[in-house]
Amino acid sequence: MGRIFVGSGDGRILALNQTDGSHLWSPATRDYIVASVAVSRDNVVYAASSDQFVYALHGDDGSVIWKFETGAAVVATPTLFPERTMPVG
Repeated sequence: MGRIFVGSGDGRILALNQTDGSHLWSPATRDYIVASVAVSRDNVVYAASSDQFVYALHGDDGSVIWKFETGAAVVATPTLFPERTMPVG
């Protein structure tokens, strides 16, 4: 099933069905998300939140794989590199 992933101003990370736009899952962070999310080839969704965390979620069900505290709000899109590094700003 094709999916569209979106960060929202109410702090949720939404997964929507690509065909009909229906809601699949939407875990919440503690603050707003202003930038796009990034999705890896292995279906991991990365999102940066103003709650001072960067999140990695399973693309299938939205469960948290890990989250990393940055010490400040993150309002930029995570960028994925083949070397398994991820700069965020």
